[in-house]
Amino acid sequence: MNSTLVSLFEHKAWANVELHAALAAFDAQRYPDRLRAMLQVLDHVHVVDRIFQDHLTGGIATPPFQGTNSEATPGLPALVEAVRATDPGTCSSSRRSAPSA
Repeated sequence: MNSTLVSLFEHKAWANVELHAALAAFDAQRYPDRLRAMLQVLDHVHVVDRIFQDHLTGGIATPPFQGTNSEATPGLPALVEAVRATDPGTCSSSRRSAPSA
């Protein structure tokens, strides 16, 4: 794969780790509607990422998606796990420094 794409995907994986940490600290008790809206947006991003990834690799998303959102918006732990499973290099992206440009 193109080194620029690899670098962009690595940076996105790092940004996801940071974003998920910020969401874990978010006051969901006080702002449940805001958290739900953020999770819906992030679920959309994840589903579109999966579709894009499958187009790049010639694969078919498992499970296949009927749209650009999951049928039911997952909670934060499930969404984090799904994103980690599909982000390239996420196993090593527990690092806290941004990838080099």
